[in-house]
Amino acid sequence: MYLELAGPGLAFSVNYDTRFSDTRDGLGGRVGFGYFPNPFFSIVSVPVQLNYLVGSRSHFLELGAGATYLKVGDDNNNKKDNDFLSFNAVTGVLGTATVGYRYQPVDGGFNFRISANPVVGDTFQFTGGISVGYTF
Repeated sequence: MYLELAGPGLAFSVNYDTRFSDTRDGLGGRVGFGYFPNPFFSIVSVPVQLNYLVGSRSHFLELGAGATYLKVGDDNNNKKDNDFLSFNAVTGVLGTATVGYRYQPVDGGFNFRISANPVVGDTFQFTGGISVGYTF
């Protein structure tokens, strides 16, 4: 379980990650929920990825691919003074990837991740992410 800034969740997100076997590395997946409010619009995101961990003990290379459901809503309701910042809600799905480093202690406890995250929609954008959490 971890909190992530940016990355596939695009803003702030809470994520759950698991391995599909009883090993600490190999194939797994993540799912999360993100929300970012501000005075003019809000962002809701649901990142979902398959990922693969390569490494040993507590240090891993993380490779992942998936998609993020995204909804950008107009909290302005076209009624505030600044019509320039008003827009209709946008909903869509973006392709995402992850290449990063993960520190995950053998006996559980604090974990840390840092990653590069290409995001593909109508355009290609290169973002990064950083996260902290707890390993059970």
